[in-house]
Amino acid sequence: MTETRAARRYAGMAIILVLAAASCASQTRGTKEMLPSQIRGKFGPVAGQLLEYSFQETPKGQQTKGQSQAFKSGEGWLRSILNDDIRPPVPPDELIHTGDANTCDAIQHRYQVRGDLGELSIQISQTVFVIAVVVAPSVPPSNWSRDSRQAAMELARRLFRQPERLNLRATDELGWIAMGRQFPADDAPRAATDWLDTIQWWADGTHVGFFLLKRTGPDQSSKPSGSLEANRAWFQMFERPRTR
Repeated sequence: MTETRAARRYAGMAIILVLAAASCASQTRGTKEMLPSQIRGKFGPVAGQLLEYSFQETPKGQQTKGQSQAFKSGEGWLRSILNDDIRPPVPPDELIHTGDANTCDAIQHRYQVRGDLGELSIQISQTVFVIAVVVAPSVPPSNWSRDSRQAAMELARRLFRQPERLNLRATDELGWIAMGRQFPADDAPRAATDWLDTIQWWADGTHVGFFLLKRTGPDQSSKPSGSLEANRAWFQMFERPRTR
């Protein structure tokens, strides 16, 4: 009887360990498996790369000055683009990818919120000029698999500020994945466009993703770019001595 109970106990512990490992893997694998390479390439080099990076969780006390400042800048962008009820209710997980010769410095926030669509898992990655937002409801609405554009619009209205300006349209499909972008109003002057007008989106029935540039309007001093070279070194920007 004792051996049977011990065997059951060890079997139960093994199951728990397996489930925990699977959960951990699902939280850290990113979106690489969701989007085929030919789709990632349609959004530009940096946007496509952001879905492939292996981000590492780095406690605040272990972050460099440049990494810490990048998170402060990133948090400012979260306040600028996200509706209040979709921002992190508690401090989110902070993860880092340090760029190399072929990749870009990047940060990532991961957290969960609860709302009309139930519990949403949100993953927001940023480089100097590019933001990638990936959202997955715990139970995706049934209509998402039938109408990807509607899924993107429904979620974008919940996520982003100025929802009345949203005009997302589908522009391409590959298998089960639909893609599209924001179409600014016809009377909107091009020079006045901001981050919302740069939105590109994708949807696969269970996830919806958005890419956007950190554009603030016509008075912005730096020109946002989705190129690798413009986004490669972010952390070092905060560590260079300031010139008078």
